[in-house]
Formats: sequence, structure tokens, C-alpha cells
Amino acid sequence: MYLGFIESGEIYLSYPNPKGRPLVIDLFTKFRPTEDAARFLKQAEAVSENYGASLRQAPSTGGYADDSA
Repeated sequence: MYLGFIESGEIYLSYPNPKGRPLVIDLFTKFRPTEDAARFLKQAEAVSENYGASLRQAPSTGGYADDSA
């Protein structure tokens, strides 16, 4: 969905001056990604770069819900 927003050029209609600024997609997850999810995120990161954007994944506020306290 976000890549379509970038690829279509709609981002440049929706935001006044994004040209020349880095395009970043931040993905915050409640749970730590599984190995399969981590592989998918690596592939998604590479695809994002093809569109001139970077993809970053991080835990949501307070860390991963499935981590021991």
C-alpha cells in the first residue's frame, strides 16, 4: 500500500515538499518477528529501495509484548 503511494506519485500530491527528502516507511510491531517474518521484511526492504524508500522495523512503544519482563 505505501509503495503504491510512492510509485504512483501520489505522495508528491499529498505532501507539499517531499522531493529531495528521504522516504522512510516505519513498521512498528507488537511482537518480535518470527524467522519467516524477518526474511519477508528483508525482502520488503530490498523492494522498498527499488522505489527510493527505506523500510525500518522496530518494536512498538514499550518493546515486544512477547519478551520477558
